[in-house]
Amino acid sequence: MILKDELRVCLKSKRSLSQQLSEAETNMLAMISKYQEELNLATAHEHKVADEYAQVCMEKEARGRVIDSSHDFTPKNNGANPITPTFHL
Repeated sequence: MILKDELRVCLKSKRSLSQQLSEAETNMLAMISKYQEELNLATAHEHKVADEYAQVCMEKEARGRVIDSSHDFTPKNNGANPITPTFHL
């Protein structure tokens, strides 16, 4: 009789531990899901910032090319007054 009672206590304890393990597993999966979502949001934000940075760099480079090409222009006035425009027909 004592062994039978002890077996019941063990089975009850086993069920309780199994239930606790299941609850802990559910909680862990929820935490993993939460952190995975946060990681996905951070990755999406990182890609957005990288794209914006690349766009700014391209625009800056394009402006630099325009400025460089405008410095290459040297008007020739053939000795005329620099304030008075010279027109050639």
